[in-house]
Amino acid sequence: MRIQPDDKKIRSFTKLHWKEGRKVLFKNSSRLIEMIGNVPIDEVKGRAARILDSKELRDYLSGIWSSTGAWFANDMTRKLITRQVKADEFWEDAFRRYMELRVAGKAAGIARTEATMFNSLIDMIIQEGYQEGFSIDQITGKLKREIERRMGVIQNWEAERIARTEVIGAANKGSFDGALSTGLDIQKGWLTSGLKGVRDSHLLYESMGFVAMNYDYNIGLKHPGDPGGSPEEIINCRCAITYDVD
Repeated sequence: MRIQPDDKKIRSFTKLHWKEGRKVLFKNSSRLIEMIGNVPIDEVKGRAARILDSKELRDYLSGIWSSTGAWFANDMTRKLITRQVKADEFWEDAFRRYMELRVAGKAAGIARTEATMFNSLIDMIIQEGYQEGFSIDQITGKLKREIERRMGVIQNWEAERIARTEVIGAANKGSFDGALSTGLDIQKGWLTSGLKGVRDSHLLYESMGFVAMNYDYNIGLKHPGDPGGSPEEIINCRCAITYDVD
């Protein structure tokens, strides 16, 4: 018998957390935009990464994992043994604790990326203002307007990337832990999305067929989206884990 996580549910969780992520990213960048004109620009840029690495961002990431991971863990156990063996609260707590060890690093990485984009936009918009012959006050006004507009466009894409990456990771980790918890004789397989841009390494993993559950496809990579894997393996990954059960 071959089983894999519910793809429709993955899309549903991704859409939900994409919307939520846009709000979190916008709220964080708004704090920086409000400083423009009141604080020297170099100081705004210097504070960017620290301000963007917010409690809201960390709570957002933890929430993705506790809700998504728990749902897929329970769903996989039900598919394998036709009953729920652990309460939702058990899995939610397990994934919340799992992310406590990782959320600070994840949030800091996202904040650094956001800060780099934010600061680059500041430099670009200031340069545009000088080229247009604007005064300092005009440049400040342009900065506030343009950085909010341009960051909004960037953050929409960034929120989608974050949601897809984290939901795929949480869904596959949830189903993986759920499968292990049953104690059944199970093998796992790597299933690519079939969409354009699949990594060569992921095509290789798929071609291997079914392997032991404790097999590492790469260092720290036990399944698609595994946070233990390198960023090159997991960011924007759309692959799924599948199981072969005797």
